[in-house]
Amino acid sequence: MRGTSGFHLLPGGLQLRSEFLKCTPGEFLQRLKDEYEFKVLKHKVGVVNASGIPFKDVADYVAQRNGFFGSVWEYQDFAEESDGELRDSNHVYRLGKVVTLRSRLDKTFQGSHMDEAVKYFYRWVRKAYKREFGADTDVPAFIYRGRSDELDKALTGVSFKDARYGGFNPRPIKAKIKKGTYYKLGTLSDHASGLAIDIEPDDNPQISIRAWAFIEKFTGKTSTAHWRETQWVNAPGRLWQYVNDLSDAFVKTLATKEKLLMDEEKSQQQAKEKKPGAGDKAGMVRPPSASLPARSLAAKPDPERFKRKLLGDHYEELGKYVDGFLTLDKVLVEALRGHGLTWGATFGSHSAIDLMHFELRKTPLPQWPPRPKK
Repeated sequence: MRGTSGFHLLPGGLQLRSEFLKCTPGEFLQRLKDEYEFKVLKHKVGVVNASGIPFKDVADYVAQRNGFFGSVWEYQDFAEESDGELRDSNHVYRLGKVVTLRSRLDKTFQGSHMDEAVKYFYRWVRKAYKREFGADTDVPAFIYRGRSDELDKALTGVSFKDARYGGFNPRPIKAKIKKGTYYKLGTLSDHASGLAIDIEPDDNPQISIRAWAFIEKFTGKTSTAHWRETQWVNAPGRLWQYVNDLSDAFVKTLATKEKLLMDEEKSQQQAKEKKPGAGDKAGMVRPPSASLPARSLAAKPDPERFKRKLLGDHYEELGKYVDGFLTLDKVLVEALRGHGLTWGATFGSHSAIDLMHFELRKTPLPQWPPRPKK
């Protein structure tokens, strides 16, 4: 039996794997550390490489890690600095509230069971910050602030009224693979760079490309990522209207089809109750047997069975949005476009449609509304 350590478990006892026989003691210990690190990141965190491809094995992980950090020795020095920074950094806000650096990281890493995972995770995030903004970047200070100067400037004058927004999260870009969500090590999300916000995230979800295609087919509507991008540049109100109408159509179509299934089941049940049994004479209904359980003790049918049938594989993702998936106000959406932000409703070519998400792009959007012609 082959384990994840440097040993085989054989009838004669533990024996070193052949690839470890020529290792020095230092190399051997480093390999054990690498395997443990990879195991923690893979199973406790869920990671893929910067291209969104799962790591083949620990050797693949180490090769890409060394390429990102420089070498195994540079990684070790950087890891020591990062671990100390994570352990010792804290920030005093107004009224004397002390906040730790770890508490500002993704909520995934807050439990004590993630003590090892958070160290490895922060090393990658810290290096990504320094590659993106410069080697002298004070990463904890950036994280404590939570927004960039560019975003602060862009949001000046935007009225959110009662809409809740936030979204700063020092993490890599996320990748959805099959049914799982993974961190793309070596990348930095727009939410980490302070260039993006999420508005009312509980009611304006991120919808996978497959689920979005299902909604459009289910409601008889259609759009492409290119069309949505074009509308956002030239007529953002039209894009908002399309998404709003799609949400309303989803609610209405689901309710209509669910009622049809309910009526059909009711009709079948009534017909079954009226139909005489094979042993009955002249249509007489046979009295219930005393040995049979009372009708009131029968298992209650699943109240979600019709939605499950109609939504199929998308029930887990869309079942919670049967009352709609857009609550953003049109005026707010247009205002954000006017201040140069891009809406996640334009996504869909390579990433999920993200209705809560607004971000500043590195390439500025053209003026909107257009300046009047002289």
